Amino acid sequence: GRSTDSLQLYDFASCKPIKTFPCGRTKASQLYCAKWLDQGLIACGGATENLAKILEKQGGRNQARVSKLQHAVYSQDYHLTPQRQRFYIVTSGSVLFVYQHNFSGIIDIGDE
Repeated sequence: GRSTDSLQLYDFASCKPIKTFPCGRTKASQLYCAKWLDQGLIACGGATENLAKILEKQGGRNQARVSKLQHAVYSQDYHLTPQRQRFYIVTSGSVLFVYQHNFSGIIDIGDE
């Protein structure tokens, strides 16, 4: 699998990379899922740090991150309710996590 620069935006016509987004604390990070979100955001999740994160499309800055989960993140979704509440849903192993995305910050779960 690809373990470096795993989240990249490509120009479809030329097959050339446009931008590489930071994924983990280290350059190496294996991602299994990614999704374009509203308001200029990208959600991604994977292994190495067993993380799920939301970052800005423009600057790549973290908006939210959940890391050190017990298992890798293999799937995720993002839901906007009619009342404009945002929920970020992540699966890690057999566990389903639901986060209300009204926060900006870092959440580490587990031991260092």
